[in-house]
Amino acid sequence: MGAVETMMIDCAFTEIGHSLGLPTQAYMGLSDAKALDAQAGLESGLGTVLAALSGVDNVSGPGMLDSSRASASRSWSSNNEICGMAQRLIRGIEPPTTSRAPLFEELLRDKHLLIAKHTRRHLRDEIALPGAVIDRANSRVDRGGRPDARRARAEGSRSAACRMATVAAR
Repeated sequence: MGAVETMMIDCAFTEIGHSLGLPTQAYMGLSDAKALDAQAGLESGLGTVLAALSGVDNVSGPGMLDSSRASASRSWSSNNEICGMAQRLIRGIEPPTTSRAPLFEELLRDKHLLIAKHTRRHLRDEIALPGAVIDRANSRVDRGGRPDARRARAEGSRSAACRMATVAAR
């Protein structure tokens, strides 16, 4: 289920369904890994992004491990993050309208793009901020020293509501 060839077939089926005007469903974003590890992240991430880019209407499978024989709350939370990133990817980059375009005078006055009022005003619209599973802190920042699997397990026990079902929603 986590093989790239299986994902390619699902993408092809999606193209056929869309050409016939039919809604599509695929099992993607799952992994053959037996534990939440690098293989699970690679297969789940690749499958979710391919599903999003292919426009699958209903994605089943994110969070499933071991050829869909197992599922664990720690994989749900990490796959929730993957699905959130895929949603942000398919939204794409919107060209700024004149009301959203930064004024160079403002940027020059603030002397820094990141602290400019324009940047702060539109930050949450443009950047998908991950949850507790993803650690983007500088390595010098002490975040409790928990490896990714333990962060995912802690987050998974807190949250069962996931974005998975809507990853391909446009």
